[in-house]
Amino acid sequence: MIIPLTGALLDDAWPWVELQLSRFPSLCYTPEEVRERADKSLITIWALIVAERPETVIMLEKSIDGTGEMLYAGGRMNRAMVDEVIETAHQWAGWNAIHTLTVRGRPGWDRVLKPYGFTREAGQWAVPVKKM
Repeated sequence: MIIPLTGALLDDAWPWVELQLSRFPSLCYTPEEVRERADKSLITIWALIVAERPETVIMLEKSIDGTGEMLYAGGRMNRAMVDEVIETAHQWAGWNAIHTLTVRGRPGWDRVLKPYGFTREAGQWAVPVKKM
């Protein structure tokens, strides 16, 4: 089951969400920025619940150009979980009048996403900023 984390539910889950985000240092937002954007409803944070425990955190963001981006999906996922994440992302996109879903990630995601109709259009690379 995938549930949106908002309000008190997000407050309760925030330490776990923050831990998941810390495992992805090249995320385009800091955990503080993620929380601020979630509180302003700019990012939707979802949790994939398995056996009454959160296993995976998913962040979806609507872009101004009508695309929706899956910014982060971290934690443990098997194929059935990926099925549920992709289905939820499509539902969320429909609710938000989004015409295209995009995902950024390592090249290994290509083989996972291909069966769902995703095509790799561009890559993204990151480097930590040098302290000056």
